Amino acid sequence: MDNLVVAEKPSALNLGDFRGENYIGAFAYLNQESIIYSSVVGRYTSIGHKVMIGATEHPANWLSTHPFTYAKQSAFSPCPEYDLICTDEDFPPNDRITFIGNDVWIGYGVYIRRGVTIGDGAVIGAGAVVTKDVEPYTIVGGTPAKLIRPRFDADIVARMQKLQWWNYILDKRRLPGIQYADLSASLGQLEEAVSNGKLEIFAPEKIAFKRKGHNLVVQQFK
Repeated sequence: MDNLVVAEKPSALNLGDFRGENYIGAFAYLNQESIIYSSVVGRYTSIGHKVMIGATEHPANWLSTHPFTYAKQSAFSPCPEYDLICTDEDFPPNDRITFIGNDVWIGYGVYIRRGVTIGDGAVIGAGAVVTKDVEPYTIVGGTPAKLIRPRFDADIVARMQKLQWWNYILDKRRLPGIQYADLSASLGQLEEAVSNGKLEIFAPEKIAFKRKGHNLVVQQFK
């Protein structure tokens, strides 16, 4: 089975692994031993070591949890013994897509259940097990993951959501003296620059990666 990744440039994906069809935004990166299944990942998202996103699920209320009951493609195909017992049934939860927003930070050892949506600007604490959607600009952690606190007050969050800074080229020549450590000042400077048309829309080139077994084929995305 081919595993297709469409990635905006630049993005740093060589340390991770992908299963199914995935779309990765510009400036996103994965660390070692992270695996992403059938997901859309936004721009500027940071994914830590040993993160699992959107893994396939198994039916707990069927006769068996084993893939032979719902998956023609598995570790056993094309084994004739497996083909003999494999069914044509479908397990709908595995058709879901996982959505990771822009500027999300996912810590070490996080597990994100298939079909979950992580909002823009969210922070997922190390070791969290995320089974439900996460609101934008919130910090969650634990097993199962729960709200720890919002990142910012409601007014700042509303401004961030309206601005969507990741859709612009943050050309520092057009943002003189910007200091991102000063949230209030940098947010205001970006809002002014966008309002005055100083920043260009970011429309990055896309590259498609298709893996066949252990071989990686890279091509321009059409």
